[in-house]
Amino acid sequence: MTTPVSTSVPVGAYAPSGLVRGRSIDRAQVGTLVGLLLQVTVLLLLIIGLRIENPAFYQRIAPLALGGAVVNHLLPLRHRLRFFALLSMAGMWLVFGIVQGTWILGIGFTFIVLCHLPVHRRIRLALVLAAATGLVLMRANYVASPWEGAIWPVVGSLLMFRLIVYLYDLPHLKERTTWEQRVAYFFCLPNVVFPLFPVIDFSTFRRTYYDRPAAEIYQEGIHWILRGLVHLVGYRLIYQYGTLSPAEVRSGSSLIVYLVANYGLYLRVSGQFHLITGVLHLFGFRLPETHRFFFLAANFSDLWRRINIYWKDFMQKVFYMPMFFRLMRGRGETFAMVVSTIFVFVATWLFHSYQWFWLLGTWLWSATDTLFWAILGVCLIVNSLYEARKGRVRSVGVPRLTARRMLRNSVQTVAMFTFMSLLWALWTSPTFGDFANLLRNARFGGRDIAVLAGVWLAVGVLATAMFRRAHAAQGKSTTPRWLAAGATACLAVIPLSEVTRLRDYLPEEARVALSHARDTQLNKRDQEQLQRGYYEKIVGVNRFNNELWRVYSLRPASWTRLDSTGAVRQTSDDRLVELVPGFKIGNFHGAPLTVNSTGLRDREYSLAKPVDVFRIVVMGQSYVLGEGVKVDETFENVLEDRLNTDLARSLGYSRIEIINLAAPAYTALQQSADLAMGRVAQWSPDVVLCVGHYREFPQLDNYFRAYLRQRDAGSWSPHMAEWIERAGLSRDLSAEEIGQRLDPFRAPILSATYVEMVRRIRALGALPVFAYIPTPDTRVDAQLLEAYLASTKDAQFPVALDFGDVYDLQDQKDLVVAEWDHHPNARGHRLIAAKLYEVMRANPTLLQRAADTRKSIP
Repeated sequence: MTTPVSTSVPVGAYAPSGLVRGRSIDRAQVGTLVGLLLQVTVLLLLIIGLRIENPAFYQRIAPLALGGAVVNHLLPLRHRLRFFALLSMAGMWLVFGIVQGTWILGIGFTFIVLCHLPVHRRIRLALVLAAATGLVLMRANYVASPWEGAIWPVVGSLLMFRLIVYLYDLPHLKERTTWEQRVAYFFCLPNVVFPLFPVIDFSTFRRTYYDRPAAEIYQEGIHWILRGLVHLVGYRLIYQYGTLSPAEVRSGSSLIVYLVANYGLYLRVSGQFHLITGVLHLFGFRLPETHRFFFLAANFSDLWRRINIYWKDFMQKVFYMPMFFRLMRGRGETFAMVVSTIFVFVATWLFHSYQWFWLLGTWLWSATDTLFWAILGVCLIVNSLYEARKGRVRSVGVPRLTARRMLRNSVQTVAMFTFMSLLWALWTSPTFGDFANLLRNARFGGRDIAVLAGVWLAVGVLATAMFRRAHAAQGKSTTPRWLAAGATACLAVIPLSEVTRLRDYLPEEARVALSHARDTQLNKRDQEQLQRGYYEKIVGVNRFNNELWRVYSLRPASWTRLDSTGAVRQTSDDRLVELVPGFKIGNFHGAPLTVNSTGLRDREYSLAKPVDVFRIVVMGQSYVLGEGVKVDETFENVLEDRLNTDLARSLGYSRIEIINLAAPAYTALQQSADLAMGRVAQWSPDVVLCVGHYREFPQLDNYFRAYLRQRDAGSWSPHMAEWIERAGLSRDLSAEEIGQRLDPFRAPILSATYVEMVRRIRALGALPVFAYIPTPDTRVDAQLLEAYLASTKDAQFPVALDFGDVYDLQDQKDLVVAEWDHHPNARGHRLIAAKLYEVMRANPTLLQRAADTRKSIP
């Protein structure tokens, strides 16, 4: 809730005027400056060490903002707001460049000018609406825009709600706004890297500017930044370890984990909002709290007051109160309250879709979204009517704390948390059917009930603890110094764990957990598909807006997907896609990419194999193909060169050739299709090396979805038709439904596929070899890997290689093509080649004619 501030205190009354007063140095201000500098330095190191949110923030905006806060404190008061406004504009250019940054500023300034034209208010409003309509048409791609699509989420974030608040406040302001205030309000510095931005109230933004002693405001901001960092690290751990796909929900315990984690992901929103408002505090804006222990709300009115407080204040100020007072005069308080609340929730429902449109470019119209807001609105109305009729407990002073009151609060909080977890799952489900399947698939037993009881107990204990703390504080919000220091120390452990000397002393599980807390990586579910809920999508809008992702990750504009370059085309067979023969591009992910005349990302080879040549055919995915490295730097060509230098002659061959049949995202089913249609046989191989990745299981879902979309039922191959019919798949099923139906068949499908591949390779007179080769700096789910490798056992590959340790003893971040692209770079490929070379050198029978050596291979 907004803290009341006496209007008798002039804006900036508590701001220090500088370090020097007359001819003496103000020692109090020196102390404030030193304390601010030390704490800001620690915060900056934490933000960089934790890699908070995106490189554009922790590498550019965070140093600019926190360093700017120190400079801001040194300036006289009359220059500070202007400095913050200029710093905010500089942030736009720093992240988006001069051209696109100027477009953002130009659009914003245009609307500011329209709001202050010297014409009648209705004319100004009509002009603003006309300009906004033009932007909507461009955002919807009905009209071409002269700027890049990357700026749309930021433009929308600047204008979509703050413009409404600003226009509402203008007629009610007693003092004329200044340009510094307008620019500072619309271009708030953190906004450039946080498209989901709190709806800051303009009058509060002005009124709270240095309305308390500077040191007090700064300290509160530092505490809030720390709280935001804790929330974001908590979000990362929940995201990595708690989130499940609906297809994984098979028991009561997994359902509980799914529900709690799904609701817990909202920590990212609260974390970002605390971080944003904390930064603004460092420039003197003593803005109110954005969230307050929302998971521990005891009823719906309490939740509405605790979660996204700025949104509640915005809706109450602009929509609820005007409607309420208008209706109350003629219909009474109860009627006015009910109708106004309905109005607010209808507006909230519409505005969330409106927000989705500006940030993601599409409108959100779904039955589950509509029902979510309807249920929440009805529950809030019922709760408000109950409170109005029964009356809230009022007493002089602080009411006595009793066991009964604590127990009642605890039970209410547990019930509220349970209900909201279920309601949140409904909201994030694509359809009612998906939500019903989620609940139906869970089977409860004794262990599951114990888990549920444990969750309820934990929530109840926390609710009681916070209830007692709030009672002891008597409504005052304080953060103990020991708590802030403890949070800082705990957060510091996370980046320090990356230091080699310390990392070696940590258990493997601890190293992995700290790694996940240190960096935002896609979890196993989102590595399968970027399918997340409402806030996960709009908070992580950079993941869904390819151009914005490039900007925020500092990714070059040339960094595109291979299938968007023209190098890949669709086929009418089970491969679905293939490389285009003769395709060339000068720079793809930092290296030239060429496809030879036979449609392979490899050197040129004649189809007819000379008698004295030994051939190995390699099949695999994009990292086997060699995205991001030169053709001579792929592990198969590095290995080929080394074999020809060291071993070929001694084994009686004039040459050893390794043919690369890899293609982007090729699953085992597509590799099998290569064998079935004779693409492998035409090379007359002596050895066929099948490279597998642990993501074969989740990629099956993608393959089947693409297959059903691309192939008509009459053109299905017998192998695919069998599995499609057994799993009950059809083109009209959602991605979640296909995943759920495929879940029990993934292992049998892969097992049968590998058995067929071995049979076909043997029929060619070649030796089948399987190799598991991971990509560097990628989270590997141990259970998923174990299940995948188990699916290859029935095929009985004569040689099965596990290269899971190929990158051990190396800093894997130095082995990837880029921070945002985990394909192995040239050094990573050399490590793979070295590992394969050692295997072949230790077992030379692998390089002998398969027909002669098949029985001798263990």
